[in-house]
Amino acid sequence: SDNETAANQTLDLSGNGNNAALYGNMRLNSTSAVAGKSLQLDGSTTFVRITASSAINPSGARTIAIWKRGASSGNNHIVSQDFSGGIDGNLAIRPADVLSYNSVNYTTCYFSGSTDWQHIVVIQNRVSAGQGYFAVFANGALACNATGLNYVTQWNSDLFLGARGMVVDAYDSSTIDDFKIWNRALS
Repeated sequence: SDNETAANQTLDLSGNGNNAALYGNMRLNSTSAVAGKSLQLDGSTTFVRITASSAINPSGARTIAIWKRGASSGNNHIVSQDFSGGIDGNLAIRPADVLSYNSVNYTTCYFSGSTDWQHIVVIQNRVSAGQGYFAVFANGALACNATGLNYVTQWNSDLFLGARGMVVDAYDSSTIDDFKIWNRALS
């Protein structure tokens, strides 16, 4: 994978220093991974927290990608980020859907939940003031997209893997691997 673990953290190998803190009794899998090693979430106490920075919180566009295997349904959060200071720009990747929402718009994108490895990609792009684009791909196929919506503002909060951010609940029990963020909308 693009990360290695050391002393309760997973290291950012991109050179940008966005190391993530590991919480709970995280299990590292070397035999069950897409690339290298994967992290096994336990569904009750384990999660990963990436501290807010301009590299993971761009003001215009971003692409988030993760490999996940495990639970095929539920309200648990594989990836989440809450917009601090309000509910604009929230994101939640769950076992069979992706939510992007704010105080006005709420979009749910469903994909086929599976217990096999799935590659989930979320693209968020601010086109202009008040206008945004949101797309979700599951295993390379477009699951849904929406335009003209005002959910892409400035993300300025920590990003969580395996739990819902800010309140730290809705723990997930998936195995996760090869998590990446780009500060642009990939095509």
